[in-house]
Amino acid sequence: MSDDMLELSPKVRLGTKKKKAEDSGNKNGKSRRRSSSVTQEVGDWKEVWVHESCSVYSDGVFLIGSKIYGLQEAVRIASQTPCSVCNEMGAMIGCLNKGCQQKFHHACAQGAECYLDEENFSLLCPKHKVKKLKQLEEASTSTSVG
Repeated sequence: MSDDMLELSPKVRLGTKKKKAEDSGNKNGKSRRRSSSVTQEVGDWKEVWVHESCSVYSDGVFLIGSKIYGLQEAVRIASQTPCSVCNEMGAMIGCLNKGCQQKFHHACAQGAECYLDEENFSLLCPKHKVKKLKQLEEASTSTSVG
């Protein structure tokens, strides 16, 4: 697990967690591949871990003051959503273009060279980022010409 993971349960315990040494590999000392979220049954509730970078780009997730809203629903939907790059479940970030069905893990989106807008936490898939980049280029050209 990475340092940017959030912990979520029905008790809504959220916070940064540190990587444990025993999580980095298996008994043979070989590295294991980890999915973007981890679910563990604990008593009557499930504990789910989510990358902070995935959650902030997720549709319907909002931070108001110190409270996060919509995260449980986003995790539920993502647990059934395959990533357009790696095809593993847990894709939380969708393309902002209307009608586009592309969904990504944050790391996969970076690797696929999606457009990640850090100002409003939105994503455009490689197909739809071309139009956005043209708009940004035109806007910068028109302001420098005037």
